[in-house]
Amino acid sequence: MRYAVFDCVVCHAADCFASPPYELAEPIANTLLKEKTGLDFKPLQNASGNGCDGCAIDVSNKTIWVSDAKSSVNGVDAAAVAEGSPRIRLDGWLGQKWANEGGNQAFTQAMQQAIKDGYQVKGITAQVGVPKLGTTGTVEVRFIPWN
Repeated sequence: MRYAVFDCVVCHAADCFASPPYELAEPIANTLLKEKTGLDFKPLQNASGNGCDGCAIDVSNKTIWVSDAKSSVNGVDAAAVAEGSPRIRLDGWLGQKWANEGGNQAFTQAMQQAIKDGYQVKGITAQVGVPKLGTTGTVEVRFIPWN
């Protein structure tokens, strides 16, 4: 099921406000997930952008949501799906040194405590179709379960 369709501009000029297509998927997905759920989806990533694209702690349902954003310039149907177990991947990220330092530390500790308190970990794949670099086009987003 498609959740959102909207127009955007993608360019490669140094002074352009837009990002390359592959950099658009994560912030778009996190913004739409926040709007749809009311939860604060935010990345838990190292300086290279590796890690969780979007995580949120859902206190009312005792769930940690883990989002993996996948993009394609060939449309939303060509975007990949998340692989592996969301719980195993989250545990791996939470165990990294970078996840326990600086701005990530409080969020990491909150998720670790939630897991200790019996919260479930559930995954969402955000498939994002974005325009090709240097073009104007439509962005489409579809959210599917990640098991």
